[in-house]
Amino acid sequence: MKFRICTFAGLFLIQLSSFSQVSIPTNATSFDILSRNPGWSSTNGRTYSGEKYADVISGSAYFKDDWMRGTFIVPGGPAQTGFVVRMDLLGNKVHFISEKGEEMEATMQIKEVFLEDTVSGGKYRFIHSNFISNDAIKPDHGWYEVLQDGKATLFKKYKKEMEETKPDYGTTTTHSKITTSERYYILNDKRLQVIKKLNDIYLVFFDKKAELEDFIDKNKLKGREDDYIKIVAQYNLLSGK
Repeated sequence: MKFRICTFAGLFLIQLSSFSQVSIPTNATSFDILSRNPGWSSTNGRTYSGEKYADVISGSAYFKDDWMRGTFIVPGGPAQTGFVVRMDLLGNKVHFISEKGEEMEATMQIKEVFLEDTVSGGKYRFIHSNFISNDAIKPDHGWYEVLQDGKATLFKKYKKEMEETKPDYGTTTTHSKITTSERYYILNDKRLQVIKKLNDIYLVFFDKKAELEDFIDKNKLKGREDDYIKIVAQYNLLSGK
């Protein structure tokens, strides 16, 4: 039975790829597209031509260039499943494959996106800044990856910037390159705090400062991403949430 399902999926992907110019890699499955409600794409998306980043010679506008299985959480509605997705973090757009095999850009408001790479097993969750409730700094517009959740939430923001390169001698052709930088934020009690160095965590975790200092010292944490994840998880454990 498994062999027959895989065979059908492969045949469908071949047909889908031949229908359009979009190439769907092995970490996206045809059954995601088949399970979606018919007509969803035309109602909630517009066709994406791909010309926007045609002259980019280095870097990427996307969270990952590969397409992944995706689920959308929309405000006031049920989870929308059955998507093949990639996140444009430069344009702050969500792209998906339509039932016809076309690359689309979502036009509806999306609160969260869950991604699954079926090849590597990686799972990712993104939430839009419009739905990060806080009484402190206003988050920069765009998508934030959720690295740890609970009473306190650890976010990662990918800052994408595109700049034109100077044309080569004898030609007027310009190209673009995209650079990516990362910044971490912690949300606790509706207070969002940017974390630039390890000691910044005490600006939001002052109620557990002594316990966390002991935890950081015993585990020799230095302020890397994995360290922040462990600290936020420990704080949530200490807080009982």
